[in-house]
Amino acid sequence: MTFYFAYIQIALMPLTNLKPLLLGNWVMASDQVDMSNLYSSKSEHDLLDDHYRIGKSGAPVLRGNLTSFECESWVYYDGGDHVIVVGKVIEMDNNPGAKPLVSQAGK
Repeated sequence: MTFYFAYIQIALMPLTNLKPLLLGNWVMASDQVDMSNLYSSKSEHDLLDDHYRIGKSGAPVLRGNLTSFECESWVYYDGGDHVIVVGKVIEMDNNPGAKPLVSQAGK
């Protein structure tokens, strides 16, 4: 029997006091423009309760996505002024009827 694992890579702050992480990653759906604009703004904000759920891993995951990945940190690499975190996908969910949210030049 062969097992295949998916991995996701993200960049974080400088390498200090790293602990195991649970990461929620997602690809937003085309009907999530308002949510995307809200969370991509430079103003300070928290996730609104009705916008997310706690995934099976314990990580927050936005609702209504095209797809979402819940990951646990697997390995860290020093990226100079940041850290590269490779996460092992432990849970994946998708909405096959949704279309991806795409933008170009902020539109």
